Amino acid sequence: SYFALFSSYQLENSASHAYVAFLYFSLATLMLPKLLWLAPIYWLSMYILRSVNPRSVCASVLGLLTPYWIVGAFAYCFDKMPEMLQTLSQFYTFRWGDYSHLTPTVWVTVCLAFVMFVIGVLDFFARIYMDKNRTRNLYYVIILHGFAYFLLLILQPINVQVFMPLALVSTSIMAGHYVANGATSASNILTIIISVAIIISFILNAWIL
Repeated sequence: SYFALFSSYQLENSASHAYVAFLYFSLATLMLPKLLWLAPIYWLSMYILRSVNPRSVCASVLGLLTPYWIVGAFAYCFDKMPEMLQTLSQFYTFRWGDYSHLTPTVWVTVCLAFVMFVIGVLDFFARIYMDKNRTRNLYYVIILHGFAYFLLLILQPINVQVFMPLALVSTSIMAGHYVANGATSASNILTIIISVAIIISFILNAWIL
């Protein structure tokens, strides 16, 4: 969905890109309906990318509804509507702040990812004058999604296995931006420390598994 979303940058006819982006996003929400809360983040991303117009908004809504139309028709034909409605009930069913199931290794991984993300964000804004407008807007979207995923991790830790990989997408991009642009001795030392921390985190997670 990121590819279709980013491809819509400043397009006058961005309806097809909006439809594809929301279609892929909607397919993911079939697995975890709580992801539907991220729909406003996608619309805000379209605004940042300057691709909002009546046609693209309508296309995004159609893309969001298409998988549910198909699954809904299948459920109706095969008398599976109760099961479908039970799954969709997860959209408004929450377990706020239940951290009891999180192991120390998970805590370490989440905290490390968040620190890397914040370092990347701070470095981006420190060097923002070096990037073109298109690059800035793309990174704005990545940062927006990253903070949204980490917020969901805090509010819904029960779904850490879903939100953590999503957060790592933004983290890896922002950390890569920092590593690529870091040219001072301090940034090189910090990069080495982060690399060692990643290796340790990987070993801990592999050992637990």
